[in-house]
Amino acid sequence: MLFQRGETRIAKEEGSTATAEGRLIAELKRQAEAQLEAKNREIDSIQGRLADIERQRQELQSGMDAKVKAREDELRLAVSKSGLPAPPIDNVRRRGGVLPQQTEIVERVLLGTAARNREGVLA
Repeated sequence: MLFQRGETRIAKEEGSTATAEGRLIAELKRQAEAQLEAKNREIDSIQGRLADIERQRQELQSGMDAKVKAREDELRLAVSKSGLPAPPIDNVRRRGGVLPQQTEIVERVLLGTAARNREGVLA
């Protein structure tokens, strides 16, 4: 009977220790999950900001492309109205967008040269 009481007391102490360890582990797990959830929210927030920045970058790029095209058109109109011969086109560079094919460029240059030659003959 003495042994049984001692064994029962030891078993209870071990049980309370296991319970305390279990509570500690559960609390640590809860804290780790809360930290993980906070980090996931932070990642989602950063990804949202990155998406906004990319959208703004694309809008700026589109706006700049439109401004450059408008300025090119203004310059082409000014050159055509000035009566001066248009400068030869050596190459075409644009930032983004669809570039004309080489055959299209050559065709337009040749058409412009032919038109200037006709104007010179008619003048």
